[in-house]
Amino acid sequence: MKKMIASIALGLFLLSCGQNKPTQYEGIGILHVNVLDIQQQPVAGVQVYCQSSYGFKTPVQLTDSTGATTFTELPSSEYIVMAQEINDSTIVRIGNKRIILVSGEEKLVKIPISYTSAGLKINEIYYTGISDASGPFWNDQFIELYNSSADTIYLDGMIIFYGAANELSGKDNDNDGDIDYWTLNPATNQKKLGIGNVLKLDGVPGKTHNYPILPGAYVVIAKSAFNHQIIHPKSIDLSHADFECYAPQDKRDRDNPDVPNFVSILSPEICGWSESDCNLNLKNDFVVITNGKDSVYCDGIDIDTIIDGVEYTQGTNVPQRLDDRIDAGAAGSWNGKIVEKYSGKSVQRILPGFDTNNSSSDFLILNHP
Repeated sequence: MKKMIASIALGLFLLSCGQNKPTQYEGIGILHVNVLDIQQQPVAGVQVYCQSSYGFKTPVQLTDSTGATTFTELPSSEYIVMAQEINDSTIVRIGNKRIILVSGEEKLVKIPISYTSAGLKINEIYYTGISDASGPFWNDQFIELYNSSADTIYLDGMIIFYGAANELSGKDNDNDGDIDYWTLNPATNQKKLGIGNVLKLDGVPGKTHNYPILPGAYVVIAKSAFNHQIIHPKSIDLSHADFECYAPQDKRDRDNPDVPNFVSILSPEICGWSESDCNLNLKNDFVVITNGKDSVYCDGIDIDTIIDGVEYTQGTNVPQRLDDRIDAGAAGSWNGKIVEKYSGKSVQRILPGFDTNNSSSDFLILNHP
């Protein structure tokens, strides 16, 4: 009995020696944040928080009279530091920065905030598709739109411009004010079509009102509005999508008669070439939405009619496709990781309607759309 008691005591002693409570946290950093306006003046009363790439989110803090606030005991991670000035529950000015904080580091970050334009935004893009023993599948691609304004927005006549694998498509190649879906062959000065598509919803912009999006509402535009889980169990059900893409010249493209169509309009009769259904590139691409008021399609899309555009990429060495006036960055990477094709992941804005015109910091990665 004495031997048993002695053994237990020795075990407890060794346990206590080996598992003492740490005197300090491992990997703790300090982040000082200064929020400035476009004149580089401090802004007080701004809501600030940090979102780590591992899902950790700090409580919201307010900047003081010097536009400053400090976050302590932050674990090592890559962070997006969000700053938003709110008035009557409406975000007035916004800004963010992506930073990396390592163990024991004390860092200062300055975040400029600017007025945000409310309106229709591309909120999520699912483009990667999935793959398993049964093979690859990507017919369940979709984009999601969000109305961040206080007014009802009508999509009648709206155009979706899917990007191109060609690195120059998406820029104003001939300086005529149009974002092109073709490139110029420098040797022959002839137009060359990229791998893209232009799709249009019926109606007349500003005149017909058949497709409303209420304030704060979302709509999904599916590649094909069907329950794809019937074909692939790991896929998603898009049978209740609000809209779908449809290419009447592609006899293989299925059409859900209960869902309004964004119809492919690049036909041989119009532009001398045709494209099939809206296939997003599985790695690098962009999506642009326009108000549809540019009715001359073959020379590109008038940049003044563009509502929003988002580029995504699988790697840092891929040339930027979209004009900086539309998107100065690209979604698809986070904490050194990239969204790989067939991963089943999507990209989504940090906050609905949050748009600093730089998708590198405006978008996060979702493990499942």
